[in-house]
Amino acid sequence: MEKILQVLRELEGVRGAFLFDSSGQILAHQSHSIYDKPLLEQVSQILVKALDSLQVQHNEWDCLTVHFAEGKLLLKNVSNYVLAVIADNTLNLSFANVAMRVADSKIRKLTEKGGELTSSAPLSLSPAMSDSGMNWSGPTSSGLSSSSLPVADEAASNYLTRCAKALAQSVGPMAKIFLKESVRKVCPNSAFSIKDVPQLLNELKKYFDDPNDFPKFKNSITK
Repeated sequence: MEKILQVLRELEGVRGAFLFDSSGQILAHQSHSIYDKPLLEQVSQILVKALDSLQVQHNEWDCLTVHFAEGKLLLKNVSNYVLAVIADNTLNLSFANVAMRVADSKIRKLTEKGGELTSSAPLSLSPAMSDSGMNWSGPTSSGLSSSSLPVADEAASNYLTRCAKALAQSVGPMAKIFLKESVRKVCPNSAFSIKDVPQLLNELKKYFDDPNDFPKFKNSITK
């Protein structure tokens, strides 16, 4: 299985490839070091929660492509599993679609032969990502929710927007997820404000494989 995913990982623009089941469990993955298994399982569980609107109309689906400003997330229905590819904007979609079809065929053959995968209920995904935790909200005293981050004021909101764009240049299309996770650690019970920036930057450091890239990132959002 790892070899199948490695072929996808080697495509230009691909940051990671992984396979998950209907519970959001990661069965195999090949990805950039920042996309570790715990993080990918968070992502897969977010996707599992986004099922309903498509499942009502389409029990059988083949492929979905979710576009972000920073890149793309490609999803393919593989029997009882979902094959996912995280990529930046340099990805050639035509090449990627061909490679995913080949991977689909190989994974199906592996499962038919009683390979290492476990059975799981069929999974459908919705392209509507309203529960994906990709947005932050304005001033609020209601605490954190699964779909938004409370911010103290417009300055804090603008900072997070700049931060997400700059972070995407280094870590790719998962930048907002990394950013939201970091904000939640810094402000578990309060709205994010500018005074929290130093702690936030300290949390974001861990997503940079090359330490020399972090000062560039920091400078780009303080200009």
